[in-house]
Amino acid sequence: MAYTQLTETERYQISSLKKAGFSQRFIAESLKRSPSTISRELKRNQEVQTYCPEQAHLKVLARRHFAKKAVKITPEVKKWIKRLIWKDLSPAQVADYLKQHKGIYMSSGDRRITQ
Repeated sequence: MAYTQLTETERYQISSLKKAGFSQRFIAESLKRSPSTISRELKRNQEVQTYCPEQAHLKVLARRHFAKKAVKITPEVKKWIKRLIWKDLSPAQVADYLKQHKGIYMSSGDRRITQ
């Protein structure tokens, strides 16, 4: 099953059902979502015992905006990693080296390297 983020409409539905007194499990079944998804949504975005869908959606947008974006490892960077490991550098030393030389080997600024 593909991962999809909650929509603003779903957040309003969560709010309405929660105010009506329904359980998280019932809300999850109604939205065809996992109960843990509903639980996490309420835990992350609830303000002092109340869930406000507008505020929740704004928080999500802010987190998404400020989240670090992963960068794919290019074949050139893979080659450098292999060379550095071949020279007996530890993974931490390789990471430091790549951070110092990111302008040369990576074009995406200050971002994490993932595969």
